[in-house]
Amino acid sequence: MNEFSNPCHHHDFADFIPQVVMFLENSAAGGTLWPMNWTESISQWRRLPAGEKLRRRWQAIPQDVAQSMAFEGEPVELRFLQEILDRIAPPVSSKPPEAASPIPK
Repeated sequence: MNEFSNPCHHHDFADFIPQVVMFLENSAAGGTLWPMNWTESISQWRRLPAGEKLRRRWQAIPQDVAQSMAFEGEPVELRFLQEILDRIAPPVSSKPPEAASPIPK
């Protein structure tokens, strides 16, 4: 048996957490228990308040970084990344602060 025998070998349960969370949130909000299709997922995302979108993006950073590092052949512990993120204050907004522009408005 080699590493390619099991199609799920390369997937970690953590890879599926965002989809599971969105599915459960949809169900708790009175939605159906059927998984959403991509258009429903986009519509639900667009209806979220800006603060909730920012919170979800912030919480996804460790998983995104861990996946990128693993893809580059330099795996890193997800727990380590989460500890770093926990020491950093989340941004107030996803938009960068406005800087003085040399171009008049």
